[in-house]
Amino acid sequence: MSKKIKLLAAKQCATYNGHNGTCYVTDADCKPLGCPYFERAVLPTDGALEMRYWQARGAVYNDMPTCVQCGQVYQRKSNRQKYCSDCAATKARTRSREAMAKRRANVNDSGEK
Repeated sequence: MSKKIKLLAAKQCATYNGHNGTCYVTDADCKPLGCPYFERAVLPTDGALEMRYWQARGAVYNDMPTCVQCGQVYQRKSNRQKYCSDCAATKARTRSREAMAKRRANVNDSGEK
């Protein structure tokens, strides 16, 4: 997660100096973890990363959904969503694979159903 946060800071933080990786405000190495400007202005641009960031820092999201498979907090795209985007793709491949295996099992040797 810290790589994604540093990448987000490098791309979107107005106080990040891209030439040497320092912060214009503190004139020290850019440390987005705990930076109030980063937390207020930059982090909200990526909702899923923001939820993971605050969860790692001890914030509790009672109303935020957690993935059934991996337990990560994620941002819902519909009210029926049960999986985060990574696990949803994996689950879809698994369901597709199982459905195709079932379909192939129903076909006999001559190719008829």
